[in-house]
Formats: sequence, C-alpha cells, structure tokens
Amino acid sequence: MKRFFLVLIICLLTNIMFGQAKSVFLNLNHGIENASVVMENQSYSAPNGVPYKLKRLQYYISNIVITHDGGKVTPATKVYLLVDPKTFVYPLGDFEINTVENISFNIGIDSLTNHGDPSLFPAGHPLAPQNPSMHWGWASGYRFAAIEGNSDSGNGLFADLFEFHTIGDDLLTSVSVKTGSEMKDGNLMVTLNTNYNKIFDNINLYGGIIQHGNLSPNDKLMANFKKVFTGTNITSTSNVGQADMSVRFRNPSDNILLDYTSTTTNLEFSLYDLFGNKLMFQDNLNGSGTITNAELPSGIYIFNFSKNNKILEKGKIIITR
Repeated sequence: MKRFFLVLIICLLTNIMFGQAKSVFLNLNHGIENASVVMENQSYSAPNGVPYKLKRLQYYISNIVITHDGGKVTPATKVYLLVDPKTFVYPLGDFEINTVENISFNIGIDSLTNHGDPSLFPAGHPLAPQNPSMHWGWASGYRFAAIEGNSDSGNGLFADLFEFHTIGDDLLTSVSVKTGSEMKDGNLMVTLNTNYNKIFDNINLYGGIIQHGNLSPNDKLMANFKKVFTGTNITSTSNVGQADMSVRFRNPSDNILLDYTSTTTNLEFSLYDLFGNKLMFQDNLNGSGTITNAELPSGIYIFNFSKNNKILEKGKIIITR
C-alpha cells in the first residue's frame, strides 16, 4: 500500500512539473537577407537584382499546429494572426508544451472563415475591419497578403509601383518549419527567422506591377512563402558553418545588458533602431563578454553579432523605462 501511494505521489508531482500549461508565443524576426526590415526608407535588391523599397507588408497566418515533446501535436485553435514588420511577438494560447520540434501554419484564411462577415469580430481582432483594409469583399474574402512598394528602373528614383494583393481560396498556402523553442520570463517562445526577399523569387519587379486577385504572379508569390521562414533553437549536432554562440540577457527591460559566448573571436556587435539607423557598434570583441548601454530611450532595438559580414546571432531588445 505504501508503495502504491509513493508511485501515486510521484505521478502527481510529474504531472504538476511537466503537465502545466504555458503561455506560448510566436516570435518572428522580420528580415530581408541579413538585414532588418525597414519600411519605405531602406532599399533592397530582389533576387533578380532589381532594387526596391517596401511600403506595406502584411499577411495572415492561420491553422497553426505545433509538434512537440516527441511528436505530440497541438493545434492553436481559432488563432488568426495579422503579421506586419512592426510586431514581433504573437500570442498562440496556453498549452501543455515543454519543447517544440515543428510548427506548421497556413498563409491566408480557411475558406469558411474567409467568406464570413468581418464586422462580427470585435475591434482589434485580426479578422475585424482593418486600416488599410485587408478584406476585399464577401465574395472574394480577405487579402491573404498585401505587399506594396516601389522598384527602381535604374535612375535611382524608385518611381515604379508594385502591388500584390493575393485573394482567393485557391491561394491558401501551407508552411511547415522545423524549429525549437526556449523559455523566456516563464513563457514558451517559438522563434522563426524570416527572409522576405524570398517572396520575390521568379517575380520581376522591374517597371512595376499591380496584381489584385489569384492570377500570376500572385500564385508564385504565395508559393514563395514556403521559403521565407527558418527555425531557431533546433536541437542538432550538425555544424552549419557558423560559430556556436549564445546570448543571455540580464535586466533587459531597463537597459542593454547581455552576456555572450562564442567559439570564435574578433566579433562585431551592431545595434539598430527599427528604422535601420545604427546606434551602437563594437568590433574586435573577444569570444565572450558583456555588452552594456544604459542611455537608450524606451523602444525596440535590433542587434546582431557578426564576423566577416556573416551574422552569427541576431535578436531584438525591448527597453521600457
């Protein structure tokens, strides 16, 4: 009998330790190649070499499914995300998850919800009316993605307009990303890096282009979303060509105070604001140390560690005073 109660207590303690629900968040590191996304003021080079600037980048994520803890599958039911580069962290819900292995989702909205009434959703909900609008009308449904900007024809004026508003049930695109997770402040963070330049693979921005609907090249653009996302914190023994590196924050809400360790030396540290302005730079760093700065105002900042123009680690810092 005593043995029975001992086993029962151990089972109960195990459930308490490992079965408690955690708040799970999707963290998107918005990027284009190795640079942070800066709207309007920063130019980028499309895969075919055409320079461009972005002035709008929004898309829907839905039907999120998390694979975790040795193959268990948990859906984030009825969660819809309206993604844009100004927002990094998106709540997915509270789940009994310890370690994440994969996350899958759709770019766009399922057909049933796609043809519903946006006015039925409360203000602030991703599917409620937006400004600028993400809804094309009852028959057509939502814009799955709205990507706008200007390309340059060679004179440096960036005068050619491009607009891609992808609309139609047939453009719903599934994405699956192998990734890991990490605990931050008691929350489980699933972080994905993005390279939005991949959206324009095999799409020519030269001279500008406007396409609203499901015709080409909108079908290509939606398919390209499969290439945009890469995982982080993946448990692996393989070497991907970058130096192993870890970064740990201490009191990050008040100032920058982060410890780093790396298997390489002569590192460079850069810090940017959301407009791409470089605010801080240090070079010839040893393989381990601490970066500090207590003078920056409240805001969101982007940092990276690099060597020979190759980024080894990047992330964001939120300062609230």
